[in-house]
Amino acid sequence: MKRFRVLLIISALLLVLIISFISTFEILSVNQAIEEFNGKFSSDAEKAEFSFVSTSDSSIIAKQVEYAYINAQFEASKSDSISLTLNFLDSTANLMIKGVVVHSAKIENYQLSRFVDAVDQVALYRMLSLPLQVTGHTSTIAKVPLMVKIAPKDTSEYTPDVVPDTTDIDAVNYIFETSSGIQLYFYESNPRESADGLKQFKFDFMDRVQSGYELFKATSTFKKPEYHPEIRIKLKKRDAKMIYRALPENASIVLKIR
Repeated sequence: MKRFRVLLIISALLLVLIISFISTFEILSVNQAIEEFNGKFSSDAEKAEFSFVSTSDSSIIAKQVEYAYINAQFEASKSDSISLTLNFLDSTANLMIKGVVVHSAKIENYQLSRFVDAVDQVALYRMLSLPLQVTGHTSTIAKVPLMVKIAPKDTSEYTPDVVPDTTDIDAVNYIFETSSGIQLYFYESNPRESADGLKQFKFDFMDRVQSGYELFKATSTFKKPEYHPEIRIKLKKRDAKMIYRALPENASIVLKIR
């Protein structure tokens, strides 16, 4: 019995040490990410057309945020491709072409990383003044659904295209990795079926398991793990699916977060 207690105490101490060790590396990786972000978006400040300033004046902050938002939309409009604008102030997600809204969706719920408040505000404004570029994505649905069309022999056989969306039974959850290092998580809000809720839980759980594995793998070799700030967004299923499939592979995304 005494031997069992000793083993139990030693095991508990080892577990505490391991957790403390991993937590320390995780904190270091976050601090490093903040330093790298500040350095990346503050290095060319003197070359910028508009000079952002650090201030507590709410009116100046509002003007800087608005300028960053408008400039990012302007830059995104230079492309012929569809872009996405996420305005968290009015809870809208807009698909845009050349600055024109072609589809607007309501953001049902969202969660911003505390990273946003930790970084230098001038660096944040500079990052927001340009569109983010999607560098990768993971999803529970196909990017483009497969549709097979058979040409009619004559006009009597012609029928208008009415293709049912057979993928509507699939849960809609996906992640966009971006050029700034920020990861955007999109989920369908209020899954209609219990199966959708389970799939959403599984999607999120597997992502967290993968992140935990990468964290453990890095710390076990005494390396700082990579840290990616996250923004989690919930949309109606139809809107979430439309946005994912409408955007090109290297889409531009504009953010307005304050």
